[in-house]
Amino acid sequence: MQDISNNNVFTHSYSFVSSSSRLHDYQWPAGDASNVRYHASFVHDYYKNTFSYAAMDYRMVAKVGSGPQHQRTRRRHQPLLRFPGGAYWARSSDVVYHEYTHDTIYHIYGGWIGNGANAQGPAMDEGLSDYFACTLNNDPILGEDVGVSRNLDNNTYVWDPSQEAHWNGQVIGGACWDVRQAVGTAITDNLVFRALQVSPKAEELLRVRR
Repeated sequence: MQDISNNNVFTHSYSFVSSSSRLHDYQWPAGDASNVRYHASFVHDYYKNTFSYAAMDYRMVAKVGSGPQHQRTRRRHQPLLRFPGGAYWARSSDVVYHEYTHDTIYHIYGGWIGNGANAQGPAMDEGLSDYFACTLNNDPILGEDVGVSRNLDNNTYVWDPSQEAHWNGQVIGGACWDVRQAVGTAITDNLVFRALQVSPKAEELLRVRR
């Protein structure tokens, strides 16, 4: 049985019949690494099957218990996810979905839209990653199991360029979540994903206006 909901580590189940015709059943808890693998595979299949987006069909490396904080090393053909020890970052589907979405956005844009001093690019990167992580778990609060707790539902955040990207990202993610509540998940997911592919892309417009 596999549980993909937030805050839960799934278990492996396996059954086979031996040569002596005896049925053997095994079940064991997943470790952090296999949990990341499962959730990364789940979010990969979501993007591929929902949007026919196969550009992420390549090897991804995940390192658990590595580095001082969770982070992504954005390589064009080999994204690297790092999850530290201590806080159970690797056990949170919210975190895996959020970080994987960063890499998906990176691949669509051909670079990180968070580069530069402009607050809108990084906030868009964070807000849309928050949205997809929350919508996949059907839970508007992101990362409560690792002490983050960004809330997209009925938040009162107003754009403030003096704030950092995660704070302003809740303005964008919250707006997407409100649309989801109004018109449904399938329509909103498609709108948000297609918005990333509109040409000229949002970050290109920002560069022109700066």
